[in-house]
Amino acid sequence: MSKGKEGSSATVSQGRGDREAACMQAARRMMLPGAASAAAWQGWQELAERISAGQIPAIPLRAVRPHGATVRACLEPSRGVVIKFWTRIGWGGMIRRWTRTGPAMREWRALQKLNRLGLDVPRPLAYCRLGPRARHTEALVLEDLGECRLGLVYVKDLLGTRREEDLETFERHVIDTTAAMVLSGVLDPDHRMTNFVVTA
Repeated sequence: MSKGKEGSSATVSQGRGDREAACMQAARRMMLPGAASAAAWQGWQELAERISAGQIPAIPLRAVRPHGATVRACLEPSRGVVIKFWTRIGWGGMIRRWTRTGPAMREWRALQKLNRLGLDVPRPLAYCRLGPRARHTEALVLEDLGECRLGLVYVKDLLGTRREEDLETFERHVIDTTAAMVLSGVLDPDHRMTNFVVTA
């Protein structure tokens, strides 16, 4: 960073580092059971906005989606969250946010419902409408399941190594999960093998 006066760069960097540390510390507190919902939401909102604005580093998890991104925020070495961002600009996006009918809100509601039913889905932590400093318009903060493999890749590996029992177990899990989603009224048009993951 360039500076106008000697020492000003260090002061700015230190201030930003302090703010980043404070934000991450607040986010860590949100991971604790029993955190107040309003305080938790504010912590996640701040974290999502600052990551979106490029003020806090995060690890990209998947190829950039046409209207957003998915990243991992490491709160400490063994704990973190996954944040999915959406960018819906213009009147269409604004109306969807006002009416709460956009893809981010639909996913938020579906994950809440599936989580209550006890299905193996990431725990949804917060839905956030992002402010003007962010590059995105909405975000979902989700439980981080750790290192995962895409279900499709896992199936290909099982077929290649002829692990038929493991393949049958995975198939049964996919069928049972799909049936539970249909019976609960959660109809996901993007429901496919690449949206199943296998944890390490």
